[in-house]
Amino acid sequence: MRLIKYTFKGFSLFKDHALSLDLYASSRVVDEVSHATRRMTGIGSAVCSQTVVAIAGLNATGKTTVLRATALAGDIIRGNDIVLNSPLYMPLIPLVDDSGLDFQAIFEDQGEWWLLESHLDIIHRGAGMDGTGEGDETVAVDFTREQLHRHRDRHLVKNELADPKVFKRHSDIYATRNVGGDRELDDRVKKFLSRDRSLTFGFDFGPLPILAYLDMLRNRYLIPDVDPSVMGVFDSSVERLDVDTDGQAHLKFVGESEEHVLPQAQASLMLSVGTTRGARIIRTALDALVGGGIMIVDELENSLNKKLVEAIVDLFKAPRTNPHGAVLVFSTHYPELLNSLERIDGIYFTTRQGPGNGVLVTKYSDIEARPDLSRADVFLSGKCRGTAPSGRAIESMFRYVTQYVADKGDPR
Repeated sequence: MRLIKYTFKGFSLFKDHALSLDLYASSRVVDEVSHATRRMTGIGSAVCSQTVVAIAGLNATGKTTVLRATALAGDIIRGNDIVLNSPLYMPLIPLVDDSGLDFQAIFEDQGEWWLLESHLDIIHRGAGMDGTGEGDETVAVDFTREQLHRHRDRHLVKNELADPKVFKRHSDIYATRNVGGDRELDDRVKKFLSRDRSLTFGFDFGPLPILAYLDMLRNRYLIPDVDPSVMGVFDSSVERLDVDTDGQAHLKFVGESEEHVLPQAQASLMLSVGTTRGARIIRTALDALVGGGIMIVDELENSLNKKLVEAIVDLFKAPRTNPHGAVLVFSTHYPELLNSLERIDGIYFTTRQGPGNGVLVTKYSDIEARPDLSRADVFLSGKCRGTAPSGRAIESMFRYVTQYVADKGDPR
């Protein structure tokens, strides 16, 4: 299964309360020179999926929320149980409009192309609502209405991906939930189908691993299980690092005659943050690359050298390490990283449009069509309003610090 495109309507953070992301190449692809895409087969042979999608923006412009929404989109189309109380999705709850979420996604599975339309309500169950007066408040998803469309034509073209209305004209309704009609799910099926899962759960779709790497979700004191060749990329002084069946870490440095056997937390403190973080990211990437899934990384560059970040990105671009078309979706504060990306239709800028206007998520290729320009220069130029730091805000901070130091500084 491959997620090709998704749209949410009902997230208050974003402009017009809408968020849309393409995981396919919307611009022209030349197979002979492109290594960052994978051409689909069958009726979708005119479409190429991206292998790398970057979300760039200043602080507090919704980048992490875009990543969370991407993970949610993948879980929905796969029919996974949506656990809103999880650390991954909990921050999304206050952003959902009172009217709920409308969701659309186009995905491909085993040569067939599908469009899923769902409406999700957020149900709050307060403490003691079961009549006992005990328990914590829980929040759940309720899939109240859904339609699943299957593409029927021999050939699919890109404009059908750009406009789901066109896709639907070439599709048949395959199944509905609480909509009615000839393709409505049987009442017995709906009784069996949990309301916190999409109806796609009941169909024989292939797997779609969703691997979200957000530092806030990770225990930095756990040692990743990686090959020495991986660890050596991030710290050449480490000769051996692994964990035994008792959970003890075995750490040996080059030139030492004996290894250290100690708890993982202590071992992690003997290594740099970048070493353990980089190794954990590679460990997660291995699962995505093997399963052809979606790997989501927040602030990929944190604690890592620029060349090492580029090496991680290249693992997804290179056909030999990514034969199954896995996708890396990452956020970054540093536009310089964008210069190493081959395609401009896989880069998004997040910007705040002023009080009350919400966050705007803009595809780079909609701002600047020339691929030969420096992506970092375009980002910092302010061509897309809101990507360059505010000089006025920086100057205001300097005035405050100057005054504070003058007032509180050494009286001598």
